[in-house]
Order: sequence, then structure tokens, then C-alpha cells
Amino acid sequence: MIFIKKIFFLISTIFIFSSGKYTCVRANEAGSVSGSSLVTVLVRTQIVQPPADAKVILGHVATLNCRVSADDNVPYT
Repeated sequence: MIFIKKIFFLISTIFIFSSGKYTCVRANEAGSVSGSSLVTVLVRTQIVQPPADAKVILGHVATLNCRVSADDNVPYT
């Protein structure tokens, strides 16, 4: 009889250095098998410097600057 076991690997906290190749290996006297998976960690866009409050005279242009940090692999709208 063949038994199928579900085995999982849990990464409870993801860090940027958690990216990489993970391999599961199972071996016994009849041999060994392995399977691999690639984990890619994506970083959310973050506002590094929010825009400052501004007072603007009616009819003039207001320019609000902000700085963001973003991962090019994550699409945004």
C-alpha cells in the first residue's frame, strides 16, 4: 500500500532575504526524490516623505511633493 503524506514548510515571517530556492527532499533505502520552488518576495510601495500642508492663493498652482519607495516588480495604478 502507498501512503501519500502532505508535508509543508511554513515561513512564518517573510523578509526580503527570504527570497530564494527552497527544496524538499525525501529519501529511503529505495532512493530519493526532491522538488524545488522559487519564492520571490515583493515589496509594497511605501511613502518615504508625505506631502506637506500648503496654503495656496485662489487661481494659483499648488505643487505637493512626496517621495515613494517601490518595487518595480509590483504593478501599481
